[in-house]
Amino acid sequence: AWDTAALFSRMVNAGCTHVVMEASSQALDQGRLLGLRFNCAVFTNLTGDHLDYHGDMESYYQAKKLLFSQSDMAVINLDDEYGKRLYSELSTPKTGFSVKNKKSDYIARNISYAINGVGFELCGKEFCEKVAFSMPGVYSVHNALGAACALFAAGIDKSSAVAAGSTTKGVKGRCEVLYSDDVTVICDFAHTGDGLEQLLSSLRPFVKGRMVTLFGCAGDRDPIKRPAMAKAVCRYSDFIVLTSDNPRTEDPLKIISEVSKLIRESEKPFTAEPDRLYAIRWALNNLEKDDVLVLCGKGHEDYQVIDGCTIYLDEHRIVREFFEKNKREESAI
Repeated sequence: AWDTAALFSRMVNAGCTHVVMEASSQALDQGRLLGLRFNCAVFTNLTGDHLDYHGDMESYYQAKKLLFSQSDMAVINLDDEYGKRLYSELSTPKTGFSVKNKKSDYIARNISYAINGVGFELCGKEFCEKVAFSMPGVYSVHNALGAACALFAAGIDKSSAVAAGSTTKGVKGRCEVLYSDDVTVICDFAHTGDGLEQLLSSLRPFVKGRMVTLFGCAGDRDPIKRPAMAKAVCRYSDFIVLTSDNPRTEDPLKIISEVSKLIRESEKPFTAEPDRLYAIRWALNNLEKDDVLVLCGKGHEDYQVIDGCTIYLDEHRIVREFFEKNKREESAI
């Protein structure tokens, strides 16, 4: 809390007038946001993550709910079961958004999906405007709705808020296209069963060749996530490259052995390589025309945590240098 307050003090002195921040459930539970008052708080969803810390979903939900006791207004996803519960429990002024609940304050209509984004009409009382958002999947529709509703709550002109959503270039490491030509390479931060389900299901309809998914399961984190992660990857992938995420102090070979058993049960073809750098290079070298390679788990991160050490690993650079080398070699022929 002291560090956050000190940062905000420096920001005010530098002329900053507004702050948009992520409030983690751990920070809320540990009181690291005490003393802050938010103009508006947004609830997107609640899925089985961070249970290694919270223990169970109810404790996780109660930690998230703390944010809204420090907020003047609430913006809530009514398509999420915990969102519906939160909406019913809050007395704070609130706005609900949805892609299917016609009784919500704002709803997305006429949604169109593509591999590089979504389009929809954002509609509310006496208001309906088109949005073109450069990130794919229904979860991106929810995120765009939540962001727009937060801007509305902050008093931003609605047409200006919608226009801002349509001009955004997306977020680094969130369904980000790293390369697109005869093959496509995408990286994303998805590292839970739900995250992988949302990501891969949104991409699958647009894959002309094979969907090749590279992923690993983190060490020293809730191990009950691993079967759900493997299940989602097996459901949508044509080929799987199993590797390491952040093994931390766990034996990466042990994690891979555990997850390999789950993949074998699905009879989905796969290979396993604990060294993530080599795994990515192997996947890139074995792509075929029209394949889509999805690098899951690291997203914006440029490091790995292995046996207590943080090492440099930037998937953006690995992919860029791979195709630059290929181009040089082709030019030399």
